[in-house]
Amino acid sequence: GSLVSTSGLKGYNSKPAMQVPVYSIPSLLQRMGHNWVDVIKFDIEGTEFGIFLDPRSHVASWPTSNILIEQHSRLFVKTSWGRRSLTGSLISVMERAGFKLITKPGAWEMSFIRVR
Repeated sequence: GSLVSTSGLKGYNSKPAMQVPVYSIPSLLQRMGHNWVDVIKFDIEGTEFGIFLDPRSHVASWPTSNILIEQHSRLFVKTSWGRRSLTGSLISVMERAGFKLITKPGAWEMSFIRVR
C-alpha cells in the first residue's frame, strides 16, 4: 500500500509520500500474536472515514472489545450540518457492526464498546 497525503487540504498534495505495508486489523493482530485486544485507538487525521465507511473493512469481525476514534470531520467539511452527517454515518456503521457509542455524539473523541 501507500501512505498518501490527504488531497484537498491546504498544505497537502496527492503524491505518495512513502510506501508502507498495509494490513487489515485481524491480520495485523495475528502477525503480532494476538487473538483479541481490549482497545484499538484510531487517530489517523481524517483517514478514519475512508476506513470505517468502506464496507470492505468488516469492522464487526475485528477482534476487539472497544474502538476509540478521534474523528476529523472538521478537516473536510466546513458546515456543522455536513460534519454531523459524516459523523452520523460513522456512528451508524459502528452500530451495525455491533458497537455502541458511549461518548457524546459528535465529540472529536468517540468511544465505542462491543455489545454483540
